[in-house]
Formats: sequence, C-alpha cells, structure tokens
Amino acid sequence: FVVFAIPMFIIAGIIWGFVMPAQPYQWLCFIPSLFMAIILYSTMEYIMGLTAFWTKTDFHISWIVGSFMKLFSGSYIPLWFYPKSLRTIGNFLPFKYFIFEPINIFLGKASFEEALNIIFIQLIWLLILLAIEQIVWHYAQRVVTVQGG
Repeated sequence: FVVFAIPMFIIAGIIWGFVMPAQPYQWLCFIPSLFMAIILYSTMEYIMGLTAFWTKTDFHISWIVGSFMKLFSGSYIPLWFYPKSLRTIGNFLPFKYFIFEPINIFLGKASFEEALNIIFIQLIWLLILLAIEQIVWHYAQRVVTVQGG
C-alpha cells in the first residue's frame, strides 16, 4: 500500500487536483466506512479462500466472485450509471459497500444520516459474512486433506 498507493495518490493529485471534503462529517464517517470496507473485503476473500478445502484451489471461485465484486463495487464504473435492473441486483449484495459507498461519503454524495446508515449496513454485512465464514470453516475442518510430506 505504502509503496504503490500513496505515490499514485500523490501523482494523481498533482495531475488532476485533489479536493478535500468540505464537511467535517465526511471525514468522521469516511474513516470508519473505509475500515469497514477493508474488513468486509478481507472477510469475503477469506471465505473464497476457504473454498480451496473442497476444490483444492480457490482460483475459479475467486475469479467468479471477483468478477461480481468488480462489477457491483463500482470500482470500474460508478453505480449511478448502471441501469435500474443492475442497481437493484447490486443493492442485495455487499459489494457496493467495499468501494462505492465509502467514496460516496468522501465525495459528500451521502448526507450525514445516509453516511451513518451506510456504516450501519456495512456492520450488518460484516456480521452476515462472519457468520458465513464460521459455517464454512466448520465444514472445511471436516474435509481437510493433507498432501505431501
């Protein structure tokens, strides 16, 4: 992160400019939302990694879920530009809380109340993913296969 993201952030700021959030609530809500997004993403990656207990590799699962994650997180195209049908599907998935919603808070597109609601929904998704992780881990321990020496 330090080696790649910060220099790219500085270079992009020099080229395109950087506007700091105007309202203090944007910072107060963005930081926890960003940390929640990191934890959500890591939990999702961990669950995908656990699938290797059954498939011996998590490549295919990671590729499929990663494609949905990129599509519905807003990492390539902001979700504002999606047709209503795709936005509706995205609203039932946790992926928009990885990138799109924290950026909405940072840009001031979400009011203070909306930002608090976003953080609350991130917390709910975290609890859901942690429950899924516990269930998958419970069953993964039953199918452990040790290969090699």
